[in-house]
Amino acid sequence: MAPKRIITSAFFFAACVLAASVHAECKESTLHLRSVPEIGSMLIRSRFFGFDSAVKRPLTGGEAAYDYSAHIIKDGGLYRLYSGGRWLRPGVPNGDGDHVIQHVSKTGLGGTWRMPHNRPEFWKGSEEGHGDTWFANNYLEPEVVKVKGKYYMYTEVEVDPGSPIDIPGKNAVTGCDRVQLHTSKDGSSWTRWSEKRGVVVEIDDPTHTFLHHQEVVYVPWDKDKKPFWLYMAVDVGGAPTGHWRIRSGDPTTFNWRRKERVEGLAQLGNQIGYAKQAPGGPLFVRITFTPDAD
Repeated sequence: MAPKRIITSAFFFAACVLAASVHAECKESTLHLRSVPEIGSMLIRSRFFGFDSAVKRPLTGGEAAYDYSAHIIKDGGLYRLYSGGRWLRPGVPNGDGDHVIQHVSKTGLGGTWRMPHNRPEFWKGSEEGHGDTWFANNYLEPEVVKVKGKYYMYTEVEVDPGSPIDIPGKNAVTGCDRVQLHTSKDGSSWTRWSEKRGVVVEIDDPTHTFLHHQEVVYVPWDKDKKPFWLYMAVDVGGAPTGHWRIRSGDPTTFNWRRKERVEGLAQLGNQIGYAKQAPGGPLFVRITFTPDAD
């Protein structure tokens, strides 16, 4: 079951607030959808509050920090922003690298975000004494969906050449990043699900396959009862092969052999969503910062 169309919109999402109370302060622009004539165009209201209006961490452990790939969900009366970023614990073995960091806000407005705790959401495997595992290295690109009260966080795990992959006894020949899963009951306290393996199984060439910049959407009306849709960029042997989608009824397992090629996606580390109220049924939209030639 393919989506009707994924529209890649050419704007960078820094801070977009759609609350009626701030409409007067928002800029308006129109996105014309030549490939979706039944809709024609979309009105976009946005407001840029500043590059550090949500995540403001100039330093970590006394050294320069960096942050990227913000993923925002509305969770009841709270906005949760999960991002990748450097976290340094001086003097701690393997205590430097990319982690998942959370900020929260009641309004979503610039300058109102704070960290609910002074730590990453979870530690890398190497920081927990699992330095010889496939999940030892950096954690990147968080994606979170909440389904029936349970949170699922998918992150990319850096797997360098020569490191173990998620198949016992095998090591990566080229870069072999994988997608791992943590779960939570409250969006803040996480349990590792991915220990023995990542969520993508039966990969044809596992020691040469690099899965990265995953995006996850929950689509409850999937006609095949596979509502968890995982999108990934995939490299094999160091060469890009494009974007792929795997649908599954199980949030822990996505079968590589059932992957579907996706057309019209541009750039990496973005966000797919859908507007249920669109004429003719749900319209899938992807926020990015690069124009799509289509």
